[in-house]
Amino acid sequence: MGENQQSVRMGFIGTGNIASAAVEGFCTSEADCSILVSPRNEVKSKGLESRFTQVRRARSNQEVLDGSEVVFLALRPAVARAELSSLRFREDHTVLSFIPVIPRAELENLVRPASRVFKVLPLPYVAKHLGLVPFLPPDESVARWLRPLAEPFPLENERELHLLWAITGLISPFFAQMEEVRNWCVAGGADPEHARRYTASMYACLAALAEGKAGTGFGELAREAATPGGLNEMALRMIEPGSTFRDLRQALDAILVRFGEPPVKP
Repeated sequence: MGENQQSVRMGFIGTGNIASAAVEGFCTSEADCSILVSPRNEVKSKGLESRFTQVRRARSNQEVLDGSEVVFLALRPAVARAELSSLRFREDHTVLSFIPVIPRAELENLVRPASRVFKVLPLPYVAKHLGLVPFLPPDESVARWLRPLAEPFPLENERELHLLWAITGLISPFFAQMEEVRNWCVAGGADPEHARRYTASMYACLAALAEGKAGTGFGELAREAATPGGLNEMALRMIEPGSTFRDLRQALDAILVRFGEPPVKP
């Protein structure tokens, strides 16, 4: 994982979409690592093993633990507690959990005697080395291990991590909004692929523009785009009084509550 550093033995407990994206990210970077993956999702685990020489499919989750020093937990919350309770962790394991709604204090109890326990928030685009990877608590070695995926983003406060994690619940609504825009264009006579490409390109470029303007609030960008008498001002004035923004905040609050956190006060 960098010059003059020993190869790291990684293990993934759970081989769903996020874990698969992380494995791909490591394997397509310059990371010096070997990776054991869970056998439960046969299609994904065998697919990763066939694609990447660094990956081996283990026979069990316990075999993943036994052959790893850095362990990534990527189980569904519904089964995580029961599965983790059945496994034997070692004191020298470093545990990085992708599981959203289990508090870090509870995780520490589930993976004893391992004592180095971290919560990490990757998204599917780490497969392409994009974006930020929030993690908690700050730790130099964890940042070094995550750097091949994307930019490590250390946090001190678990509620802040949960607030950011709640935002990830907007991925499906985001794509659904893009589909609505595309369908509107197609219904009006646009070529379906032209409408799809332009919609995706515009959203991606606007996000990149915003990400690159450090210190500039989104509200300021909205005002800059809303030329008096222009198209954006008209659209914003029509949307603001409706339920769109209110529904957005209600959805975020409902997700946050699933983390055991109180909702955000208006």
